[in-house]
Amino acid sequence: MAAVMRQMIALGLVLFLCRAEAAWALNGKAGGHAAGLRYQVSITGMDDPELSALLFSVSSCAEQQDKPVASAFRLRARAKADVPALRDALKSRGRFAAQVSFSVDEAATPVRVLFAVSSAEPFLLEKVDVVLAGGAGAPAFPLPGGRELGLVERAPAISKEIVSGANTLLSILQGKGHPFPVLAGQRVVADFETHLVRVTYTVDPGPRADFGPVRFSGLKGVEESFLRPLVPWKEGDEYRQELVARFQDRLLSLGLFATAAVAPRKSLDENGRVVVEATVTERKMRTIKAGINYKTDEGPGANAFWEHRNLFGQAEKLRLSLAVSQINQTFEAAFEKPSFFSPKQKFLSDFKSVAENTQAYKGQNATLQAGLSRELTEHLTATAGVGYRASRIEEDAANPQENSKRWGLAFIPLELALNTRDDPMDPKKGYLVGVKVAPYLDTLGNKLDFLKAELSAAAYLSLLSKPPVILAARAGLGSINGAQARDIPPDVRFYAGGSATVRGYAYQLVGPLRGNSKPLGGNSIFDFGSELRVQVTERIGIVGFLDGGNVYDKQYPALNEGMRYGAGLGVRVKTPVGPLRLDAATPLNPRPNVDGPFQFYIGLGQAF
Repeated sequence: MAAVMRQMIALGLVLFLCRAEAAWALNGKAGGHAAGLRYQVSITGMDDPELSALLFSVSSCAEQQDKPVASAFRLRARAKADVPALRDALKSRGRFAAQVSFSVDEAATPVRVLFAVSSAEPFLLEKVDVVLAGGAGAPAFPLPGGRELGLVERAPAISKEIVSGANTLLSILQGKGHPFPVLAGQRVVADFETHLVRVTYTVDPGPRADFGPVRFSGLKGVEESFLRPLVPWKEGDEYRQELVARFQDRLLSLGLFATAAVAPRKSLDENGRVVVEATVTERKMRTIKAGINYKTDEGPGANAFWEHRNLFGQAEKLRLSLAVSQINQTFEAAFEKPSFFSPKQKFLSDFKSVAENTQAYKGQNATLQAGLSRELTEHLTATAGVGYRASRIEEDAANPQENSKRWGLAFIPLELALNTRDDPMDPKKGYLVGVKVAPYLDTLGNKLDFLKAELSAAAYLSLLSKPPVILAARAGLGSINGAQARDIPPDVRFYAGGSATVRGYAYQLVGPLRGNSKPLGGNSIFDFGSELRVQVTERIGIVGFLDGGNVYDKQYPALNEGMRYGAGLGVRVKTPVGPLRLDAATPLNPRPNVDGPFQFYIGLGQAF
């Protein structure tokens, strides 16, 4: 009988709760909330904005507050389920004694959910100890302390930093000849009276060992003899994990492999050395691409290229490309031979043939050059070579009396580049600084020798991570010394205006003019660009930009003569081959009867 009574009471309770929930739903509808009960979330008791943001990010109530809930009963259940997650988040930031309570103010409009945090003072690191596991042999160097592990005494005891300290401990051992260290224990003791924390890592360094042989697997078209010089250690050198990671990066940077994994075997060989295994998966070695673009100042255009990345089995790269527009037709063949007498050195050669018909000049030119590029440091590269440039100019706006003039110039291109960008097509951080210098020597009796120098810089800074916001800026400076602009071949002078320099102005139209439409080019240039790039969705981004610059007939930019400025908005659409770029720009200080109201550009890749 008692069992029957208990069942009837339970059934009655369920019916009561269901009726209560239905009543709340009806009241919500009567109050104008046909979609459910609307509410807002607030969290009190925290004076740390970063920690408050973390709490909001782990709260399902906060995450879903733009979605009305069916009833107050369900809202309370949702808030109650948030309490353990909020406590865990507080503990992860060293607030081990923190308490979280919640209340629901049903009289408020909208309903208010309040989480109250108390006893949230941070626990501080008192001491960090590193001890050897039982039976483990001591290394030949002192075990690292807390500061070496990134843990500072009397700083808040952050869980993420404590876990990172354990990883740093293993990395230090792997960097000093111990390939197989093991973290045997990690003990964190918090004193709730003093609010101090002691951390103890127990570690077994494992055997000390030197590098042994390197074994490759997965190679098909790439020759092993080409890869071996890329190994950054010699057999018998003390084992260092950072060198293993560097070798893996070198393999991936070749562009030959879809995957490349470099790791030590889990046991030493018969000589007590570490065998390193490099396992690769080769990519397809040929690529064909094609695209189209449009610019209001240049008209429609198209481009295509074919590339072979392993021509003779040692990562030799041959690239053939063709670009066509209304004012420019370009064919180029480029060859690159890596590890040329040194793993840090490349042989480069290039042939380019161009036909141009612009407002500044009309003509054809062909350039052949070859040289060496050497990696001086991880990010610094130097290039030097020799080249020859032949051109025929049919029309020159600066010299209208001269037709079909020919030029033959030998030159020595020298370049230094410092590059820390994370992605050449779509950089989000880092910088690129380049210096180019080339003396030109006349070979056809025109008595023309001059020096052309260019300095460029670009930097990228992440302002926000959610949504991603990138500030990008660039500047360029150029000068030609030894000859006046009108004596220099028109296709070597400096020009500005268009998608690559000052957007909003027509191609080459910024600088000295003859009449209202004939660019003369100049001896020097200064230009800059800045963009604020906001990623709105996973694939779509918007950009606001400001460009400026000018071309001068003096050997050095005369900034007191003024500059032209352009501004605009753009859209970026992510594609597998880089961002598709759509920009609309307008001149900010247009010249009467010279500059149009806007320019429009479509292309692939960021503007810079």
